[in-house]
Amino acid sequence: MTLSATNCCPTLPWPACNHTSFWNGSRKAVNSPYRTTIPRNRRGSRLPGSHYLWLNVADRESRSKGGVASGGAEGANMTEIYQQIGEAVENGDAEAVAGLVGEAMESGQQALEILEKGLVPGIQLMGKLFQDGTVYLPDILVACRAMNRGVALLQPELGKINMPHKGTVVIGTIEGDMHDIGKNLVKMMLESVGFEVEDLGTDVLPETFVAAVRDCNADILAISSLLTTTMVGVSDVIEALAKAGLRDKVKIIIGGAPVTPQFADKAGADGFGEDFVSAVDVSEKWMEEMAQ
Repeated sequence: MTLSATNCCPTLPWPACNHTSFWNGSRKAVNSPYRTTIPRNRRGSRLPGSHYLWLNVADRESRSKGGVASGGAEGANMTEIYQQIGEAVENGDAEAVAGLVGEAMESGQQALEILEKGLVPGIQLMGKLFQDGTVYLPDILVACRAMNRGVALLQPELGKINMPHKGTVVIGTIEGDMHDIGKNLVKMMLESVGFEVEDLGTDVLPETFVAAVRDCNADILAISSLLTTTMVGVSDVIEALAKAGLRDKVKIIIGGAPVTPQFADKAGADGFGEDFVSAVDVSEKWMEEMAQ
């Protein structure tokens, strides 16, 4: 699970973040991985029910010598540890995430459980806060990087097990468009809820979309377009799928700065993602309907 946030206009996520509000409400992440004071989350306030039992340097030194420190993984309630991991993701504190995930793994917790109960809830909450306008794109990007740090530590163990599989999504940015931040956020959120995602990258040709849908036996095709000059290419992709006999076998969702529900209908798509959270919601709803 990776996130590439380079080589892309940072003011154009899926769908778009206007220039006046892009940095509004954001703040710099604290660099210290272990805090001796109670931290605030990226909203600047404490979450109800969150414990904030952050590990400081003294705690870690005590455990390394065989001691059990207050708030440590040894003997602590794992629910609290998972809450700490989620808070570290929200705060965008990659070092804290790495430390807490490492502590959980050392205590014998399963990688999948750490992912599902610690990392995923943190990033999902950030998605909801983004939808509410409480946090902004920079907060989401920093949180994603922090989550990726934890996922990287879990990856060796996750690769040994059969991960829950909700459905298969092929995703890519339309031909002529090199923007990828929004697409990457959608991909990460889809993966966090159990989708298998085939990322085709940017500047994707219609025939490449068609081949991927066929080869992956995709349930959903997600197309991103951040430019008005490229969004017309969505119709070309849908026509190519129809000619290949695949249109009725895959659901199509589109999103991007210039994309509207009306355009999605006109282009022949099945759905429209106003942002990366709603794109996931629509995808999950479709999979539930297919399962009935």
